[in-house]
Amino acid sequence: HPLHSYLVQKLLQMGISNALAEEVVAYAPESSNERQAWLFLLKLLANRLQTKRDDILSQPGVVALMGPTGTGKTTTVAKLAAQAAQKYGPDQVAIVTIDNYRIGAFEQIATYGKIIGCSVKKAQNANELSDLLHQFRNKRLVLIDTAGFGQKDVRLIKQLDTIKQKSCGSIRKYLVMQANCQYRVMQQIVKEYRQVSLHGCILTKLDECYSLGEVISVAIENQLQICYLTNGQKVPEDMQPADTKFLITSAAKLYKQYGLIHTGINSDKQAAVAV
Repeated sequence: HPLHSYLVQKLLQMGISNALAEEVVAYAPESSNERQAWLFLLKLLANRLQTKRDDILSQPGVVALMGPTGTGKTTTVAKLAAQAAQKYGPDQVAIVTIDNYRIGAFEQIATYGKIIGCSVKKAQNANELSDLLHQFRNKRLVLIDTAGFGQKDVRLIKQLDTIKQKSCGSIRKYLVMQANCQYRVMQQIVKEYRQVSLHGCILTKLDECYSLGEVISVAIENQLQICYLTNGQKVPEDMQPADTKFLITSAAKLYKQYGLIHTGINSDKQAAVAV
C-alpha cells in the first residue's frame, strides 16, 4: 500500500529500526489519511514502550547503577541521592562507590555527598562492599556507583551477581544508557548487560539527542522498562520519571526539527551541508 511505504520511510527518518517500523505500519488502517495514520503509529509506539514511574525512590533497598563509560552514572547517582534526601532526609540515604579505575571518581561523588549531606563510602572489593551494605542496612536507600566498563567487559556484572547471591540484601540493578548512542551500540550494550537480571533502565543525555527513534526501538525490541530520563548536568533538577507520552512526543518533535534536513528543495546544497 502506498501509504504504508510512506509511513515506513517517515519512521526510518525518525530513527525507528527497520524491523519495528515494518511491524507497526502493518497495523495502520488503510482507510485513514496520512495524519491519522501517523498519529495512530505514534500512539502504537507509546503503547509498546514500557516505563516505571519513581521505581527507585519509592522502593527502599540497595540499587546499583551500571553501564559503559561516559553514560553519566555518577551524576545520575547524585541526582537520585539528592531527590531521595529531599523526600526522606539525608540520613536515610547512602552512596557507595566501587569505581577504583577512574581518577578522581571518589572525590567527585564525595563532593556530591557533602553537598547533599549523605554518607559516602568507597569499596575496594566485594567483601568491603558486603560490609558496607551491612553497615548501611538501616538506610532507606543505598546507591552503588559502579565503574564504567565497555560492553564487552562483564567482570563487574558477574561480580555484582555474585554479591547479590551471597549478601543478605538484594541489589537491584539498573542499566544507565545514553540516548544519543548508535542503534547497534545500544543493542550490544543491552545484550551484554542482560547477563544479569536488570530491574530497569535510565536514559541519559536526552538534551544531546537529534533523534530518539533509535533508543525507543532498542527499548521496545528488548522490552526494557525505562524508569528515569535525564536531560542535563544540574543536580537534581535535570532528571524526571520516564513517561511514554513525553518520549514519543519528543521523538516526533526532533524528527520534525532535524529528520527532514535532506528533503529540502535544493538537495545538492543540503547534501553538502550534511557532509
